[in-house]
Amino acid sequence: MSPRSKFCFLCKSGLRNSCARCDEPITSLKFRFCPYCGFPYKESFNSVVI
Repeated sequence: MSPRSKFCFLCKSGLRNSCARCDEPITSLKFRFCPYCGFPYKESFNSVVI
């Protein structure tokens, strides 16, 4: 996925580049939780991470 993409090309979900709770940047798709506040990324996947 391009870092400039706004939506997933497979499912049309909105893409995020920061945590939904603390707004810190998401630096890896390998993480399941935000390393800054511990919020699970999966709960915020109504807007998918990039």
